[in-house]
Amino acid sequence: MRGIDKAIIVIAGIVVVITVPAAVWIAHSLKTGADVIASGSPGAAQNYFTGIGRQRIPLKTDAPRTPENQTTGAGPTVIISVVFPYDAGDTPFTEELVKNIPFFRKAITGFFGSLTAADPRLHDETTLKTQLLNTFNSRLHLGVIDRLYFSEFIMLD
Repeated sequence: MRGIDKAIIVIAGIVVVITVPAAVWIAHSLKTGADVIASGSPGAAQNYFTGIGRQRIPLKTDAPRTPENQTTGAGPTVIISVVFPYDAGDTPFTEELVKNIPFFRKAITGFFGSLTAADPRLHDETTLKTQLLNTFNSRLHLGVIDRLYFSEFIMLD
């Protein structure tokens, strides 16, 4: 064998040694939902569901949308991250939460996208949380979310 052939075989072997364990780990993470769940303390029965992630939502404006202000992001915007506690030992409910991530994101976007910067609900955290909580729970069948938190809530003008 030539030297270049040996080098190619060594490189291919290194790639296999690195990618196979990584692929197994990723597949396991996706299967268990570990990529969207933040654990509390070790051995804790309650974790915080963080799978919804951060959203950047333009608020409703009275000004008509034009191609210029649509692309430049003109107008007020809310940046929000919603998290909530859940029973980590309840596997079926955890799977239901993971399955509903797209619904949760759409509900948050629709709710905040319907508000204007002058809307008094936007400045009442309890009302915002209650309305989102009711919307989320209306979708769930295997359990309920008792409370939720805004781990991030920023309004940009």
